[in-house]
Amino acid sequence: MANSEKCAHESCVCTVSKDGDFGAYCSAHCRDAKAMSEIRCECGHAGCLADAARRPASQIPPIR
Repeated sequence: MANSEKCAHESCVCTVSKDGDFGAYCSAHCRDAKAMSEIRCECGHAGCLADAARRPASQIPPIR
């Protein structure tokens, strides 16, 4: 995706197309959870779940 960036939800590692259905978010979950901190993103995308599981604890966003 030449015209893409990281999902705007802090816990998500998905890549989002700038003209996607959910704006700066990869899914309705991330859009709706934008004000929530999650230890692991629950958007359901396979790549996100796999990447999040491999992330070191130092890269997990703090719970507010």
